[in-house]
Amino acid sequence: MTRKHPALLAWALMLALLPCAAYSQTASSVDDNPQVQQRLQELKAMKKDLLHKMQDFDSRIHTLEAEVRRQKSETAKIAAKAAAPPPPPQQIIVAASPSAPSAPQASAPGYQSETEGWGSFEPGKGFVLARGP
Repeated sequence: MTRKHPALLAWALMLALLPCAAYSQTASSVDDNPQVQQRLQELKAMKKDLLHKMQDFDSRIHTLEAEVRRQKSETAKIAAKAAAPPPPPQQIIVAASPSAPSAPQASAPGYQSETEGWGSFEPGKGFVLARGP
């Protein structure tokens, strides 16, 4: 079992150093190639452009989030005002006018004179203000 450890260690060391050796051989050829340098500059410019766009989008998002928070607070204020209990209903007592005639005097069908008042109360219908032909 102790013999396996040095062999395993040698394999691990070789695998760790192999990519370093390959990189050192290709690094000098990449630095000298003008096409690679041009592509690298294009990628750097694209990265800067994308970072700028991302910052613009972030600022727009923050502005929109602030506007949504403001609108929610305004809506909450309006809802709080609307949720306030309404004032108690006022009781209105309508008395029959003594000057109103008991039988309608109509010169034309569906006509009611002003002396009758604003209408009458009929159970099941409520206050009837006008009748159609």
